[in-house]
Amino acid sequence: MGEDTKITESKALNGIAKKVSPKKATKAKPTNAKTVKKSPKPTRNYQIVTVEKSLIIAQKLKEMNGGNPWTPKDVKVAINLTDNNKFFYCSQASRDFGFTIGTRDAKEIALTDFGRSTVYTPDVQTEKRKKNRSIFKNRDF
Repeated sequence: MGEDTKITESKALNGIAKKVSPKKATKAKPTNAKTVKKSPKPTRNYQIVTVEKSLIIAQKLKEMNGGNPWTPKDVKVAINLTDNNKFFYCSQASRDFGFTIGTRDAKEIALTDFGRSTVYTPDVQTEKRKKNRSIFKNRDF
């Protein structure tokens, strides 16, 4: 037999010879190789959900629960959102615009004083003014 092949001892003892080819050399990865760093996710300074869509939660609290606090599960059913992520963004936007307190992960979602005054407005002009005010509430420009 040639130098390239070897007979394993256990197979040779059983009377069966097996050719084993020599292992090919593999390239070793350098230990100091630079790893590719992912760029950080950009942060948004605006809401994904509009004011009108986030106001739906406050309106449903008024219509279906008399303005009282409600569990996130009940609010989700009331506004007909089946996707949990969409509900999270909607409740987060409602909280950030100042209409409600609490999000998907809270025990309950309740109206704030500002949300109550926006939902229970006497006329359309006052409601528009309150919506516009909510856009600039708690914003750093």
